[in-house]
Amino acid sequence: MNRVALIVAVACLVSIRVEAACTDPGAPPPVPDGATVSREEMIAAQKAFRAYDTAVREYALCLEKIGGSEALQNAAVHRVEVAAEKFNAELRAFKKRGAI
Repeated sequence: MNRVALIVAVACLVSIRVEAACTDPGAPPPVPDGATVSREEMIAAQKAFRAYDTAVREYALCLEKIGGSEALQNAAVHRVEVAAEKFNAELRAFKKRGAI
């Protein structure tokens, strides 16, 4: 019984260590207010969101490649989807203002 517990503990530690090799991009960049943001600020925000999207994709691929947690992959993808929805809403407001 102790052997089984030891094997499970080692497997968990290896899994945690391997997942740590993949860098979680963390929180998305702030979403600008489309009603007040300048053109330059919107362009900078768009670039930041593209970079964040790329970082999330790389993180998810890294986890997939190493057999990491599917829950971590899903959480990261969900964060970028929610952030993209917010950003796109503000981008539409920005364009509606005619600020392009």
